[in-house]
Amino acid sequence: MSSTYEDAMYDMYMEEEARIEHESEIINKAIEGLSAENISFYLGTYGDAIEKRIKKCLDEANILLKINILGWH
Repeated sequence: MSSTYEDAMYDMYMEEEARIEHESEIINKAIEGLSAENISFYLGTYGDAIEKRIKKCLDEANILLKINILGWH
């Protein structure tokens, strides 16, 4: 009888662990999906402005490089 009880308790424990793992995977996938959606939305909304700012910074950096200003003095 003791062995059967212990087996049943072990089975219950393993089922609970499997349930927790499964729920954790679902939550992680949902978070990843939301993050990707948010990033896509943000870049879709502000991507052109970000690209212009980066291009401006690179242009300014190239000008400074051409006149031999290599950083803070």
